[in-house]
Amino acid sequence: MKGQKLSKINRIVEENKNLKMVKQLLMICVGNAMLAVAMNFVITPFNLYCSGAMGVAQLINALLFDVLHIPTIPGIESLGIVYWALNIPILLYGAKKLGKKFLLYTIFSITVLSVFVGLIPVYAHSIIENEVMGCIAAGVFGGIGVGLVLTAGAGCGAGDVLGMVFASTKPGFSVGMMNMIINICIYTICAFAYGLENAIYSILFAAVLSWAMDKWHYQNHYMQVTIYTKIPNLSKNLSEALHRGVTTWQAEGGYTGTPTYMSNIIVTKYELEDTVDKIRGVDPNAFISVVEIGKVHGLFDKRFSQ
Repeated sequence: MKGQKLSKINRIVEENKNLKMVKQLLMICVGNAMLAVAMNFVITPFNLYCSGAMGVAQLINALLFDVLHIPTIPGIESLGIVYWALNIPILLYGAKKLGKKFLLYTIFSITVLSVFVGLIPVYAHSIIENEVMGCIAAGVFGGIGVGLVLTAGAGCGAGDVLGMVFASTKPGFSVGMMNMIINICIYTICAFAYGLENAIYSILFAAVLSWAMDKWHYQNHYMQVTIYTKIPNLSKNLSEALHRGVTTWQAEGGYTGTPTYMSNIIVTKYELEDTVDKIRGVDPNAFISVVEIGKVHGLFDKRFSQ
């Protein structure tokens, strides 16, 4: 009977893992579709440069094939080749720092983005006539899309990977900040090569996209989880499972006088669902309260994949 119960629990856990993976892959697809729409409906019709790895790839592509006139492969889009060649070494570096799952998800993400950019038609004229409003709208829409991709545990390109690596080791650093640094380099070159107006509108788009990305990305949201349980070793099990510090003290029920253990842990919003699942796995009857907090000062290890 006990074996059957354990088998049933294991089956439910495995089903939840599969469901979670499907949810993450869908988030990656939706997020990249949003970014592709922002690019093809607004940014490309205005002849502006994209941000991040795609913008770098555009500059390299222009240098190689427009300036140096290197022969292209017939029937193959040169920008796609440059984009992939740019991302591969940085993806491998990110995999070493952030794990195999992140690498696989990011490869899938970049593939999906390439397909959407290729399949979604590029409008001859932007769907938003005013360039300022177009840059703001595309930045917000595309930034939310990138935030979805990052929340799912993947990246949209080399800039996101580098940002996540630095953000995991440097307090106060974010993915959006890394993208902003890369974009400054891109648009400085654009200003000299294509004119100041082109660069200014492109910078506006990049700034709004970075802001929207950071607002949406769960890595930048901190949650305080407080657990009330009668199981004394819950905090130890939770700390070992999450690799997070857990503060525990013994309390007493105000009405019943029953001894109770109270534990406190800080996690990112990205980890919250997994944290609650692990608590329920040890004590299904635990009382859990969750509060979102603004900032964390001190040593706090940000997480991007589980």
